[in-house]
Amino acid sequence: MAHTVAEGSTGMEEKARPYSVAILTVSDRGSSGVYEDKSGPLLAELVQTQLGGECRAGSSVEVMRADVVPDEESRIRERLLYYCDEAGVDLVLTTGGTGFSPRDVTPEVTRSILHREAPGFVVALIEGSLKITPLAMLSRPAAGTRNGTLILNFPGSPKAVRENFSLVYRAIPHALALLSGKNKVEATRHSLPGAKGVAESKEADAHQCGCGHTKQRPPTLQPGFRERCSRWPMVPVMGEALPMVLDKAREALVLKSVSLPLSDACGFVLAETVSSRSPYPPFRASVKDGYAVHSADGEGEYEVVSVSTAGKGSLTALPRGKVCRIATGAPLPEGADAVVMVECTERVSCGASDGDSSADSGEEKLVRIGVSVSPGQDIRPVGVDIEAGKEILAAGTVLGPSEIGLLAMLNHPRVDVVPHPRVTVLSTGDELLDIGEASASRKRPHSIIDSNRLMLRAQLASVQGAATIQDGGIVRDDYGALRERMKQLLSTSDVIITTGGVSMGEKDYVQDVLEELGTVHFGRLHMKPGKPTTFGTVQSGSRTVLVFALPGNPVSAMVSSILLVVPALKLLAGRGDYQHRVVQVALAHAFRTDPERPEYHRAITRWDAERREYVAQSTGHQASSRLLSLRSANALLCLPAQKEALRAGEKVDAILLD
Repeated sequence: MAHTVAEGSTGMEEKARPYSVAILTVSDRGSSGVYEDKSGPLLAELVQTQLGGECRAGSSVEVMRADVVPDEESRIRERLLYYCDEAGVDLVLTTGGTGFSPRDVTPEVTRSILHREAPGFVVALIEGSLKITPLAMLSRPAAGTRNGTLILNFPGSPKAVRENFSLVYRAIPHALALLSGKNKVEATRHSLPGAKGVAESKEADAHQCGCGHTKQRPPTLQPGFRERCSRWPMVPVMGEALPMVLDKAREALVLKSVSLPLSDACGFVLAETVSSRSPYPPFRASVKDGYAVHSADGEGEYEVVSVSTAGKGSLTALPRGKVCRIATGAPLPEGADAVVMVECTERVSCGASDGDSSADSGEEKLVRIGVSVSPGQDIRPVGVDIEAGKEILAAGTVLGPSEIGLLAMLNHPRVDVVPHPRVTVLSTGDELLDIGEASASRKRPHSIIDSNRLMLRAQLASVQGAATIQDGGIVRDDYGALRERMKQLLSTSDVIITTGGVSMGEKDYVQDVLEELGTVHFGRLHMKPGKPTTFGTVQSGSRTVLVFALPGNPVSAMVSSILLVVPALKLLAGRGDYQHRVVQVALAHAFRTDPERPEYHRAITRWDAERREYVAQSTGHQASSRLLSLRSANALLCLPAQKEALRAGEKVDAILLD
């Protein structure tokens, strides 16, 4: 049955949503930091002061985003498509790239994505500018709409921006009102059976989280009335999502340390700098097996009057013209100033031993020294390895086997370390079985084994000094059960990682539960694979718990964990090397790209000694469900969003995997 509502009425009084605006500065120098962008901030100011004043009563404008990109078609197109198709802003204003320079391509890119052109705005801009300067003939603006978004191109200079904005700003609010069709849309939405209560609850639950979305309670509509489009804007991974995650991790970081026995400290991060209490070695020690001598005595035959072995007894001073047989690491007798290695000596005679009268048995008596040596030769002086009071290991050092050995050598039985964050990994889904449940699979023929949980636990456990991993089990697709499990885990976890339940399905409840318990900071990522990846925080007493809700497809979960979870855990564990290791690689063959989203392509990277560069080849078909694409992969290639395939030999960034 059709429901009709009079045009201009919503059936209930609501405060109008602000018109959202995105500003894009196109400039090679501005994007590289060589030039300070002044036109973008000026446009933002004009939007608030002039455009805002033209909006009708009850309406307003809000600048949601401001970005700077180089004069590159792919980068400009990616931003415009993101504003229009993902963020869904009402107005996009660009500045720069409208002239005659070979790299001025803003109008061409704009026209290529428009659904309808708006020549009236172009005529107004050019005619008005020609009244100011004849050089306006060199300006090539484009204007038009894509979906419900109006896009206008302005020149790059602040002076021209101000002049051009003054020519069109009075018409913009009316254009936005016509494009939005807000009254009709709202009236239809409120007239849907069962939808009114949800609309009211969404309005009541509006909150500020930096994503420009409205907080929504658990879905109460029948499947036929659920949302068809995600309410979450897609967020760039490296530009916004990762910095946001790291900022929240820093806020959650608890500055405390624990004392551990050295035998238990491997894999932890030092909380305090360690300095040596005494020199090492603490005595003069021999570097070789041989004879301690007076270097001034030179070559010749000498009597062996003493023996020095590691850790045995005390030594008397060595007289001139005598030698002391010595082992590697043993202390030198007083007076000796060099060691002659045994290979440069000959035995002359031995004394009798145990009643044996043979001259060739028993202890050495005389040896022939066949070389001259210099003072200090083959001797490790006191403190040559480590001076007393010297800093040995800095706070933030990950304790591996070598560091443990060093601390033991310096007699540090206990060390203060940063405690590992407690990380709980759980999976969601009615279809999941624990590994080994083969009998259960016969009763549930459409079930699958939960591989994500074990995979992520293994991945995180392999990152030295990162986390203490806890198993959160499997939670069925039930809102109440998921909420209760999450609430239980808050008291025992510093980080919670879930997989599944974050897409558009009628039983995808993770984002809704996270919103009820805390704050969602982003609900989608502008990347492939892993678009539905969600991140939020929940307060548990005085602590802030980080929650990563990863997609259910195993490759998506793994890639999202590599990009976001691992750096956050390293930071929480006190590690200073939490940023990704990135190298530039040459492509071994052509790579297809996605025109809409950047892709993190699984690859095998090797060093080519002939070419003196890293070379990368794909692991094969890259479906987000195909875990084989991660087998043997040692890098994620950062492929740009563009229509054209990348050719063999082209260079891209690669994130090296731990």
